[in-house]
Amino acid sequence: MSPAWKSPPIYFSDGDPERDDIPEFSEQGYTLFVPDGIRDHEQAMKAHYKEFVKNANTMRKYLMRFAREMSSLTVDFGDKIHEGDIVITPDRMHAADLFRAVVQAASNRRVFVTFTGSKSARDERGNPLFIVPEEPSEMQMLALLDQYVDEGNELRRSIAELVNITVFTRVVYTQRSAILALEDVLKIAKVLK
Repeated sequence: MSPAWKSPPIYFSDGDPERDDIPEFSEQGYTLFVPDGIRDHEQAMKAHYKEFVKNANTMRKYLMRFAREMSSLTVDFGDKIHEGDIVITPDRMHAADLFRAVVQAASNRRVFVTFTGSKSARDERGNPLFIVPEEPSEMQMLALLDQYVDEGNELRRSIAELVNITVFTRVVYTQRSAILALEDVLKIAKVLK
């Protein structure tokens, strides 16, 4: 049975170059993030965990780059939070929040993002870091991978809600690919240089 989409969906491929299968989808019509082996294969769990950390840090770096190029996007560091700020903490991925911030700023809405945490929550260039254990216990790993799946699904939902898609588009899903695709759109729209 096909989902009842309001408009044609983004097609998130499973990455198989030989064939495309329509992935699992929610009742609202967005595709679900269901990483292979994330619950039942130790090697896959570790690989997904590394990808989780890499993607979270990449998304933070991209947001900082967008903030340098977009006058409507302002970034602050510290624990003083103002009403309306998008708050990004060092211990959560915040994929959908980062995506929403860039989309809203690209729509010429004033957006303020506050990264919480001390200076130790930033790299040598001042970029905010996603901080999780390098070698988590099994229970920590499972909880953090649950966050990864939740964040992936929230990002997909946000993409479906915030971006009007008028064509069937095949993309290999990662949080990083969503940001790269958004960057291309912003360049075409001449929001970014």
